[in-house]
Amino acid sequence: MIIHKKDRKQLTSNFLSLSTFQIINSLIPLITLPYLLRILGVNYFGLIVFAQSFIMFFNIITDYGFNFSATREIAKNINNKEKVSLIFSTVMFIKLILFFLSFLLLSIIIFSFNHFRSDWLIYYLTFGIVFGQTLFPIWFFQGIEKMRHIAVLNFVAKTFFLFAIFLFIHKESDYIYVPLINSAGFIISGILGLLLAFRTYKIKILIPDFTYTKHLFYESTYLFISSLSTSLFSTTTNFLLGIMTNNHILGIYAAMEKIILGVKGLFGPLLQTLFPWVSKKENKEIHRLIKRMIVYAFIIGSSAFMFLFVFSEDIINILYSSSDIMSYIVVFKILTLALILAPLGLLFTSLYLTAIKAYKIKMQILIVCGFLNVLTVIVLTYYYSIYGTAFSVLLTEFILLFFGILYFIKLDKRI
Repeated sequence: MIIHKKDRKQLTSNFLSLSTFQIINSLIPLITLPYLLRILGVNYFGLIVFAQSFIMFFNIITDYGFNFSATREIAKNINNKEKVSLIFSTVMFIKLILFFLSFLLLSIIIFSFNHFRSDWLIYYLTFGIVFGQTLFPIWFFQGIEKMRHIAVLNFVAKTFFLFAIFLFIHKESDYIYVPLINSAGFIISGILGLLLAFRTYKIKILIPDFTYTKHLFYESTYLFISSLSTSLFSTTTNFLLGIMTNNHILGIYAAMEKIILGVKGLFGPLLQTLFPWVSKKENKEIHRLIKRMIVYAFIIGSSAFMFLFVFSEDIINILYSSSDIMSYIVVFKILTLALILAPLGLLFTSLYLTAIKAYKIKMQILIVCGFLNVLTVIVLTYYYSIYGTAFSVLLTEFILLFFGILYFIKLDKRI
């Protein structure tokens, strides 16, 4: 892979910044999760996970695909301060409108269904995460390729969460404070991110231009639908498992899934680092770069799988020391297989298709995979409970990779 010296220095800096954050982001749950499980018990832990899974749908609505579309717009206009301010103002304007609409929708759902009404305070407190994510301009920092700001600000939020959990959570009834602490961390990070953008990079608030607002909203729609479809095989899995079983089973599954997600999250910095840089290339060059990355993605994924699979029992014992969770160790081993497929899936769908602006194709792939996942989760969970849920996750990762490779080969013939 040919990377110029200047680009290599910038990419390395961004990758190290994001990797540092992601390692911290992965380690903190491994510290707090065993503690929360011991203090709150599996049932209350499952309730908190269920609330977070539900609230993440609203997070997708307020993001509306801007983490890719706005990042690309900022990267393309990085030397035009007036244009950057216009993009910033337009994105924040749309996101705030979507936030208020999301809050209204949340309230309607909570007070329309008994399942949500009984724990209404948990859902409202968890919704603070959406407000924090709405404020935090991650797309701006990615666009100007200053990933260290993302790392530092998220470190502040995660550190706040870590210390607050041990400071305020001491008994089972303290479960109500967990979503409050989590939301507070995200809100602090969001406010600091806005202040940094305004003061350091002299972002000005401009009145959004209607034509440009319409254009950016429309262009992001495909990415939003893709993100929503992605949620059909991420947050929806936990949501459906919680609906179809109970908080106890969901708590066990979530405890194991958090480890897998923590490892998968380590692939994210590479994607976030490469995306602004790759987006500036011509389609032919992007295609060549992706080809060269395939081997690296496979090696990284396979190594992660082998480590977790071989030491699965030791990992679960060290982290949780729970006989309830250990009795479902097979579920954890099934989930580790997804680590082989995940980096390759991200390479083809998230990086390649987005970089060449094949938003519609990406949307179609994710819609198909999303609905297939919902279907398989419902059917397999109904017949095989938590084991069926794990198999549905693995099956979806395989289908996602299959379509990603299929379109990569198909588009190769056109370029």
